[in-house]
Amino acid sequence: MPEGLNIESDINVRAATPKADRPVREKKPAVPASLIAQVHNRMLREIVRVGFAPGERLKIDRLAQRYGVALSAVREALSLLSATGLVIREDRRGFRVAPVSLENYRDVRRILGRLWRMGLNMALENGDPAWEKRLVLALYDTLKFDWNAAKDNPQLYEIWDTLFRAFHREMIAGSNSPALVRVYDGLLDQVERYRWLVSDVQADTDFDNTNHKALVEALLAHDAQRLQQAMENYGKGGVHLAAAVEAKLQADEERAARTARRSAAQRRPPISWTEE
Repeated sequence: MPEGLNIESDINVRAATPKADRPVREKKPAVPASLIAQVHNRMLREIVRVGFAPGERLKIDRLAQRYGVALSAVREALSLLSATGLVIREDRRGFRVAPVSLENYRDVRRILGRLWRMGLNMALENGDPAWEKRLVLALYDTLKFDWNAAKDNPQLYEIWDTLFRAFHREMIAGSNSPALVRVYDGLLDQVERYRWLVSDVQADTDFDNTNHKALVEALLAHDAQRLQQAMENYGKGGVHLAAAVEAKLQADEERAARTARRSAAQRRPPISWTEE
């Protein structure tokens, strides 16, 4: 035992010291869940709408300053987003926005379509009267949207996006499966980000309105055959939008490949010709 160290004496002194006189470690206050949710939602919106570029580094200190919150709130929000596939967490390098690719877009869109069909078929079986009322109200909100006003005020399109998302989510909610809804929401965010890459391409709202009504009518009638037909018809929509996204992704990937080839050629050492 090192000289001067008396364990028994130290224990007796500590036991005799009143708790009130002992030094107390200050605990950092927990970040309110509501604050984390606010930061998460703001970041999610910016990522989906390409406010942060694909592959961009997300520096916690800059984000905390941007949103006026503590570092811990940003860190917690990023951890939540990393579970959605929109943010990538790299060991010892922090966080960055997930990249985009043609392969990923096709994959996510295909899986989202299958989950959507599964959710509607489950809603046909599990939907209750309370859900039916919510579904009708969600449909009504989309149908009453004033497109003429939106032409003069493009910011109103954000309201349409919110209503459109709420309606589709309500259809899936009838499945009575929180797990399915959670996965569906995450995939929908990913597909939505791809759509914002070609934000100048407008959706066919007349097609959406007509087919939304057909889907709801089939669900309310509990008619499986009618629902299958309505889903098939609705699945034919959005072709021009998907084509625009794929064209942009393919062009971007070809451009990146050309740039990589030029960079590799510039790094290649020159060939030295010597006379024998």
